[in-house]
Amino acid sequence: METPNQKITRKTDGRITKRSQGRPMYRWEDNIKQDICQMKIKNWIVCVQDRGKWKEVVEKAKTFNH
Repeated sequence: METPNQKITRKTDGRITKRSQGRPMYRWEDNIKQDICQMKIKNWIVCVQDRGKWKEVVEKAKTFNH
């Protein structure tokens, strides 16, 4: 039996699913952008286009502590 505070979000294939509580999960891209901001990398879009520079950024990110 469901309690009144459980929210029903949608019905798919006859199953009722509930919305998970809390903040949404980060996407992979969100994590990458967050790391780039924390490492203070400016103009990263241009850096991505240069394979050598991007490899340096990736190596720096591997050693970067959150």
